Amino acid sequence: MGAALEIIVENKLYEHVSLYLSMSFPRVLSRKSGANPPKVFSADVSKVGGESDGSWTRPDLAALAVSRGTYVPFMRADLHTFEVKTARGLDVQGAHEASAQGRFGHYAWLVFQSVGLAGRNTIMFDQVLASANSLGVGVITFQDAANTDQWHVDAWPVRTTTDDAVADEFVSSRFDYGLKEKIEKYLKGLMMETVDDGN
Repeated sequence: MGAALEIIVENKLYEHVSLYLSMSFPRVLSRKSGANPPKVFSADVSKVGGESDGSWTRPDLAALAVSRGTYVPFMRADLHTFEVKTARGLDVQGAHEASAQGRFGHYAWLVFQSVGLAGRNTIMFDQVLASANSLGVGVITFQDAANTDQWHVDAWPVRTTTDDAVADEFVSSRFDYGLKEKIEKYLKGLMMETVDDGN
């Protein structure tokens, strides 16, 4: 098997991360929590909102994960923010950037391609992972961007202290209208099921 193709333009990774979030991330979260896979709504928010200087105020992607209980009734929505880096664009500052952007949601993640100078056996990889762990930032790595089943969670994030209202405002202001409609429709469906189950 040949070496993985290194992607050197960051925004070319976004479509792969989006695919991972829709196809694999729900199962990853389910394995961690032991609950049913959540419904995940993800968006490229890299060019939306943020403060005027743009410094560490725009996550690249965000995902709203809605979970519900089967036998013990609960419903929870967690907002995950993602900072994406190429192998060549990676340094320890990436973990700090992801951490700063975590103030908008409940969990902050750093995602990068672990090839070349950022390969799994490099000093850079170890330094970034140590920095992320110290900041409570999750780390997802991959070699082959197209093979999302082989992506790996190297560190789990610590839940932030962000208020739910802040996360809700982030979704309101940075997710596009079509996606927000899908979220509203899904949540209304869950509410209707809850009402029906109570009768």
